[in-house]
Amino acid sequence: MPLPADADWSAWLESGVMSAHRAVEALAIPGEATPPGTTLLWAVARGDTCWMAHVGDSRAYLVRGGRVSPLTVDMTPAGERVRNGREPWHHQNTASDGHVLVSAIGSAPLLVETFSVDWVAGDVLILTSDGLNALPLAQWPCLLHSGASVDQILGLTTWSDNATLVVMRHA
Repeated sequence: MPLPADADWSAWLESGVMSAHRAVEALAIPGEATPPGTTLLWAVARGDTCWMAHVGDSRAYLVRGGRVSPLTVDMTPAGERVRNGREPWHHQNTASDGHVLVSAIGSAPLLVETFSVDWVAGDVLILTSDGLNALPLAQWPCLLHSGASVDQILGLTTWSDNATLVVMRHA
């Protein structure tokens, strides 16, 4: 999918998410009890803005001035309570239903969250799969400042199904 020079990035991202969704749906075997599915976190940074698309429980964090802010809330029952202000953000990590996805690429219903954030010099964007959800928010600025390698960061938490980490720095 070519990158548009000046476009409605949220619509562009959502179109890409829908393409991925249809591709994963096409992999399903008729009558299969558990069809294939995955979470998705997609970021495009251009100029002073970063646009994002989110499905599932992969997470995005923005580190600015040494402070880390979560940008996404898990698409789980626990995440819904956080989103509605009934629980604190870290509740997603400890709730008994924190692992129950209500949306994923390849399964219905598909919920896609698109949004943008200001992207300024010195910012760091962290994109993680759910395998790193247990890593406390407060550790990210220290890890980034320490120059820890991806392997070192991955070694700080117990992960079960997958662990993916992408770090984007704005020069």
